[in-house]
Amino acid sequence: MVHLLTRGATATDTKDGDITKKISVSGKVDTSKAGTYTITYKVTNSSGNSATVTRKVTVVDNSSGNTNDNTNTGNTNTNDNTNTGDTNTNTNTH
Repeated sequence: MVHLLTRGATATDTKDGDITKKISVSGKVDTSKAGTYTITYKVTNSSGNSATVTRKVTVVDNSSGNTNDNTNTGNTNTNDNTNTGDTNTNTNTH
């Protein structure tokens, strides 16, 4: 399910250009179990500079009678820009 966790995440570098494909994701989200999960996005450019962004994803329990067929990890919507060295990482998690 890593592809869902990277949707909206981009990384650009002043020297390397678009390095989005180099983003690695660690952490897991169990959408069948309510709770808060930590996901970490990391990218490294060709010079060895790296940027890391950590996100908290909240999964809510909809078993209280609400029948909503919307698989969304807690309706979390975050947007962050991190600039470390000459690597810029944007994550936009829905």
